[in-house]
Amino acid sequence: MKLVKNFKKIIKPWKVLRSRYVLSDRWIKVRADDCVTSDGTKVSPYYVSSRNWQSEL
Repeated sequence: MKLVKNFKKIIKPWKVLRSRYVLSDRWIKVRADDCVTSDGTKVSPYYVSSRNWQSEL
C-alpha cells in the first residue's frame, strides 16, 4: 500500500477539457479527449478505445 500512496504523489491526474466520440458502433467505441497534463502540457487529441463484446461458452 505504501507504493500506491507514493505513486499518487508522483503521478497526478490529467484534466479533461473536452471529450467526444469519433466512432461508435456495436463493436467498438473511440473517444477523442482534449487534455492538460499536471505540468500544463496540452494533449489533443488523446484517443481512448473500448470494445463492446461479450463471449459465451
